[in-house]
Amino acid sequence: MKVFETCIGNEDGRIKIRQNAYSQASSILPMRTDKDQGAVETLYDGEPLFEDLLLHLRAAGFRFVRPLNFLRNRAGGVIQMDALFNHTSR
Repeated sequence: MKVFETCIGNEDGRIKIRQNAYSQASSILPMRTDKDQGAVETLYDGEPLFEDLLLHLRAAGFRFVRPLNFLRNRAGGVIQMDALFNHTSR
């Protein structure tokens, strides 16, 4: 297997990936330093909350099907999740 470190974006170039001890939480987005809590809290500056994303996708004709995977904080609260959506026309 050969691994290619790539990503898709609007521009050509290079960008630093901020590595997290939990590799699935590594990102190009800057980590937040405050500790605002929510049902699903934000980890990165500019990241929308799940509720905001859900409203946006519903308006675009998508329906939330189910969660797929969770990232939890030390207290067991959900701070990130992968989710499955489908378009209501299908």
